[in-house]
Amino acid sequence: MRTIGSTILGEGIDTVLFVTIAFAGILPQSLLFSVILSNYLFKSGFEIVITPVTYKMVKYLKKKENEDYYDYETNFNPFRLK
Repeated sequence: MRTIGSTILGEGIDTVLFVTIAFAGILPQSLLFSVILSNYLFKSGFEIVITPVTYKMVKYLKKKENEDYYDYETNFNPFRLK
């Protein structure tokens, strides 16, 4: 869920920014919206389909490189007051 969730948010922002910067003023607004939507759906859909392959590859690389460790002592909360 983490990879899919971050993809949905990240690809949305990336697609809107890129297509708008690249094609605003060149394409009609209705076509611009269609390009944004189709690119977003394709990229997000691809990531959802390829997620199992991604996890298998990550597992393989962690095993091969012996780099699977956890940092239990670090507080990653960006809102802490101390």
